[in-house]
Amino acid sequence: MYGNIKEEYQTVLNVPAQPRAAAFNGQPIDCQDDNTKKPRRVWVTVLSGTITDGRHKVKLQHSDNAGGPWTDTGDEFGPIDNTSPQDALLGQFVHKRKKQFIRIVHEVTAAGTAALGALVQVGRDAAVIDVEEVLRQCMFAVGVGAQMNIQAGALEGVCNKVREEWDAALRKPTDNSHPGNPGRDRWNYVKYFLLACSEAVGQKAAELAKADGSIAIQREHLRKAFNKVSDGNTAVAGAGEYCTNWPP
Repeated sequence: MYGNIKEEYQTVLNVPAQPRAAAFNGQPIDCQDDNTKKPRRVWVTVLSGTITDGRHKVKLQHSDNAGGPWTDTGDEFGPIDNTSPQDALLGQFVHKRKKQFIRIVHEVTAAGTAALGALVQVGRDAAVIDVEEVLRQCMFAVGVGAQMNIQAGALEGVCNKVREEWDAALRKPTDNSHPGNPGRDRWNYVKYFLLACSEAVGQKAAELAKADGSIAIQREHLRKAFNKVSDGNTAVAGAGEYCTNWPP
């Protein structure tokens, strides 16, 4: 089902899976979001082969600087030994950080022969949403409504029309006109309206194109359809800043 925008994340193998007889510190990971300049959420997955001996613990540390000093966050998994689940996935924990850098520490109380490692996934801040992904979802909905060819320039035109308006509306602070937290949460409030409107624009644009005898929807068909749907919703409840009139 289109309309779902998933949290984006990067995956880092911070502790390579191998047997260890002594503690191992993973490399620092910069988790600051480039857009918000805030730390991003961290998922840690601990992996291992079959454990027959040894005793281990995997924990998370954070710091304001890549070179430390490092302090424990309180997030950890262990002790890990031959009584632990005998599975490739031993455990997971999530940490919503306050500092820019994190690292994984593999502590070894007793050396063992099992290969143990940890994956780190760093997610984008929930307030961040890529308006280009929103546009892709809505242009797909336009196509669903149209069920005929649409000129690329026509789709580019409507994207250029709404890009800055939608981006601003999805990021504004929460108030009566902007329910939900900024970002993906806001999108989840408005997506049914925007996707339904996009389908309606496609349907109306197809009607206009067929009336002109055109085999493809052109920019002017899409513009007139956009304004028709915008006017209709404004008359009923107010289309607001998501669907302001599209001038010639």
